[in-house]
Amino acid sequence: MKNKVILSFISSLFFAQVAFSQGQGSITAGGGLLFGSKIESLGLGANGQYFITDNLAGQVGLNFFFPKKESISVVEVKSSVWTINLNANYYFDIANETIRPYALGGINISNATVKTSSDFDGLEEEFGFERSVSDTDFGINLGGGADFYVSEMIIPFAQMKYVISDFDQLVIMGGVRININ
Repeated sequence: MKNKVILSFISSLFFAQVAFSQGQGSITAGGGLLFGSKIESLGLGANGQYFITDNLAGQVGLNFFFPKKESISVVEVKSSVWTINLNANYYFDIANETIRPYALGGINISNATVKTSSDFDGLEEEFGFERSVSDTDFGINLGGGADFYVSEMIIPFAQMKYVISDFDQLVIMGGVRININ
């Protein structure tokens, strides 16, 4: 329940910001493929940016890492991770018109869930297993990336950040953003 409340609150803030800001600056939205070093899993990410100035953009992103399944003896373990990221991206002015590097910093909310199951009734209770355990942690994002301007509408990007929290990990992402206005 707590996770749903946090997710609803952050989503409301993002959509309120986009609705309020549509006439003030450029907005991009997109997504891509990502990899988390600690969980050693691929995932999908979606993000949106609002440019406050020519060099500063506020970004919100949602990432889902593909679940992993492992069998340990008679117990099957399934783990899944999702993250919400609220970042400020500072774009550097350089002479090249097709590549635009940026530094990022922000807040990360990570949720990890581990579920166990067994073919033997009562195994979880007998050995103290819990069927599902979930943990949410807040952290800090530090990193950078680059946008590649191939056209006015389509903007491929590559990004690398380190998440500092109980879920420390390097996250590498590549994808495409679409210029909305």
